[in-house]
Amino acid sequence: MTDKKPIDVEALLEDRINNPTPWNVKSWEFLRANPEYIREKIAAVQPHQQHLVPGFTEKLEAAAPQIESLTFEDYMDYQTSAEGRDRHPYIAAWKKLALEITEAAVFRIPKEDCVHGHVYRLHSRNLSVGAWHEGKVGFSGIREKFGSRYIFMEYHWDAPSFATARPLEDLGPLPEGIVPDDSLGIFAEASGRKAYWDNEAKDEKHKLGRLRYEDTNEFCDEKTTHRGNLPLFEYLEPLDKVERERVKAEWEAHKNRLESKDA
Repeated sequence: MTDKKPIDVEALLEDRINNPTPWNVKSWEFLRANPEYIREKIAAVQPHQQHLVPGFTEKLEAAAPQIESLTFEDYMDYQTSAEGRDRHPYIAAWKKLALEITEAAVFRIPKEDCVHGHVYRLHSRNLSVGAWHEGKVGFSGIREKFGSRYIFMEYHWDAPSFATARPLEDLGPLPEGIVPDDSLGIFAEASGRKAYWDNEAKDEKHKLGRLRYEDTNEFCDEKTTHRGNLPLFEYLEPLDKVERERVKAEWEAHKNRLESKDA
């Protein structure tokens, strides 16, 4: 077994500068032109995000000159090594700012305007439609994974974390009796009684807490199971099918337009 030779970073950088690939050149040119594009995005920031615009504008105009005058050598230095990224931290700072501004300009219905129990057409990672749960700041919809379809929650684009769902259109309220949650809760298998987890009920034997019955608050020692939200699944399924077919048709039409241009 031979020892791996250490990478000569300086030689690698010199080679990439002297023999640039079209991709490297295009990436550098795109980055230098990025400030003008981001200025346009600031003008499109959504109404409920307008309070961020003064800060965005100040940061953009302070950072833009360095990006617009970025040399190819400095760009490749940043791309090639950790030391290069340390020498040019303003590039990473710019990319972060550009992403924040771009996301603030993306259309969505603000979470403050979403109505608990209403179904929304979504642009999200996994869901096409989803029912809004105000308390959890998320949408419960049908996810497909490894051949299984089940109710899954994704959080509003403006949620503090794991924000992946943008509501585009209010499709109306759920029928009475259907809850907009990804689970109906925990139930005892034998008695069918509903239970909940009490984090405060800790002792030497139960270090993480214990289950309690909802109706009496007594401890639950039965075997329990999470019950999926089948009524919500059955209600959303036809809506989900229509929306997925619409998105597929739009994508096919887009592909056909691109192929027509290339022909």
